[in-house]
Amino acid sequence: MKLSIASIIVAATAAVAQTVPSGLISPPEGTTISLNDNLNITLAPNRYARAFTSSITAYILDSGTIADGYTGFTRILTDFPPNSKVTIPGGLQVDSYSVVTDQPLSSYVFSTGEKKLIVEERFQDPSRQNSAFWARTIQVTN
Repeated sequence: MKLSIASIIVAATAAVAQTVPSGLISPPEGTTISLNDNLNITLAPNRYARAFTSSITAYILDSGTIADGYTGFTRILTDFPPNSKVTIPGGLQVDSYSVVTDQPLSSYVFSTGEKKLIVEERFQDPSRQNSAFWARTIQVTN
């Protein structure tokens, strides 16, 4: 079997891309979480070196009710700073977040059903963009 340099590079890039976590890792989309459980939030935004991540704020709201001016959300995490690192391709370490809420979900959510977890990431970037939003749908049960 004869391999070209290009095919080796493509295969290596694909392997690295599969092993590097990116985005909102936890909770996974569609996860079922009990009101009695604490919420684990893990975000690895993989910002490049010039975009300095400063904090995340997380909100939870009823799914399907997102609209301009909607205020029926609960803030479950405010201005949480990066507390871990993730290594991205090329060996660069970038900021990431991993937190388990100190109170069960019932402290923030008062009904069961489908909810949206929205994580707002704030960072400083030369492009002048300063925030990104990540979202997951979760099922909350008793």
